[in-house]
Amino acid sequence: NAKFFTTVNHLKDLPDTPFFGVLVLPPFVSHPHEYCVFHSRDGTRLNLYALIPLYPGEIALKTREGLDPLLEHFDDSGINSEIVNPRRKDSSR
Repeated sequence: NAKFFTTVNHLKDLPDTPFFGVLVLPPFVSHPHEYCVFHSRDGTRLNLYALIPLYPGEIALKTREGLDPLLEHFDDSGINSEIVNPRRKDSSR
């Protein structure tokens, strides 16, 4: 299940970036899903997540239409890595 978080004041971006929030989900490109969970020596479960920064338009799209349409826009825009590109274009346009 994906979660997303925005800045408290929607009129303020994340410092020194054009983004206003992040999408939190399991890594969807770089690693197969089975590599997203590890166990420490004492048995503690560790989950890996990707933090995908979002433009205001992408936040609006996710809020209005849901996660699947946002991910389709990512695909259409060539956003295919969890590696952050602070210069990437807004996929909602």
